[in-house]
Amino acid sequence: MGKKKLLSPCVLRLLICLFILLLGSLVVHTLYKRTTPFPIDLVYLWVDGEDPSWLAKKTYWQKKYGIYNEYVAGPSRYRDRNELKYSLRSTEKYLPWVRTIFIVTDHQIPKWLNVNHPKIRIIDHTDIFPKDALPVFNSSAIETRVPFIPGLAEHFLYTNDDVFVNKPLTWDFFFTKEGLPIHYDDVRITKELEQLLNFPGNEIPKANYQFSMDILKNVYKIDFEKAPTYSGTHTITAYRKSDFLDNLRILGDHITRTTYSKFRDAKDITRGIFVIPDNLKGKNVIKSALNIPGKCGVAGKLIMKNMTALKTENPCMFCLNDAPSLTNADLEAHSAYLQKRFPNKSSFEL
Repeated sequence: MGKKKLLSPCVLRLLICLFILLLGSLVVHTLYKRTTPFPIDLVYLWVDGEDPSWLAKKTYWQKKYGIYNEYVAGPSRYRDRNELKYSLRSTEKYLPWVRTIFIVTDHQIPKWLNVNHPKIRIIDHTDIFPKDALPVFNSSAIETRVPFIPGLAEHFLYTNDDVFVNKPLTWDFFFTKEGLPIHYDDVRITKELEQLLNFPGNEIPKANYQFSMDILKNVYKIDFEKAPTYSGTHTITAYRKSDFLDNLRILGDHITRTTYSKFRDAKDITRGIFVIPDNLKGKNVIKSALNIPGKCGVAGKLIMKNMTALKTENPCMFCLNDAPSLTNADLEAHSAYLQKRFPNKSSFEL
C-alpha cells in the first residue's frame, strides 16, 4: 500500500492561522458580551402585595385617602407571582455584563433571593425617600427617587419584575458607544395603549396620559409636529443618571408632588415623558422597534395573546403584566409559561 499523503507545510500553516483567527474571534465575542465600556447597572421595583404587615399599611392609607380604583390601587397592581425570580434568570442568562442589580422594596426581601450575591443590592424606600413622604404605594413616585440610589452608575437600566429578556443582548442594544441611551419606538404599542386607556375604570391612567402631554407642551415647550414619536412600553429602558436628575430639576414642584403622591394620580409625572425632550437636546437616540419588538401585546384580557405571540414573534424582551381582568386560569398559565421558558435556577437564588 502507498504511503498516506501528509499536508504540505503551507496548507498546515494556513489551517493553523485560520484556527487562531476563529479562536480569537470567539474570545473577542465573549468578552464583548460580558464587558462594557462603562459601568451599567439594572434597577428593579418589587413588592409582595400579600405580605400581611405591608397589606395592613396599604389598607390603612387607602381608607385614609379613599382610594379604591382597581387600576390605581387594586390587588393586581401589587400581586407577586414570582416574576422577579424568572426575570433575574433571564437577566443572568442574557445580560451577563450588568454590573449591579438594585432591587427597590418597602421593608421586604423575596424569600428565595440570595442577598449575599455580589451583584445584588436591596434598596429600601427609607434609603431614597424623604422621611415625611413615606409610606408610598405608587410606582411613579418611586421612579422619581431612582437616581438617588446610593452607588447607582451614571448609565443604568430600569425595569419592573414582569419584564423578561428573551435572547442575548449586548450593552450596545441599550447605549451608543458615546454613552447615549437608546430607546425603541413601536407604533403597534401606541395602538395598544389607546385600547388600554379606553378600558372601563381606567380613567386615572387616561387623565395622566393627557396631563403628561400638557407637561411636554407647556413646560418643555414641545412642538408635537416637529417632535419625534415615542411610545413608552413595559420593557427595559436605558437612562443616564445626570439626564434623569436634570429633568427632575426642570419639573420642580411637579416632581415634588409626585414624590409625595402615595397612590397613582392623574397629575403624577411619569419617567416616559423624559425621552422626547432629551432626544431634542441630543441626549438620547430613538430607533424604530418594528424589527426588534420590545414587547408582545398588552396585559389584561390579552395575556393569552401575549403568550401566543411570544412563539411567533420571538421578541428580544417581553412583558407579561398583571391586570384586574386576569382570571386564576390566566395567572396559572402565566406561571407555567415562565417556568417552562426559564427552568434553570440562577445564582441569585438560594
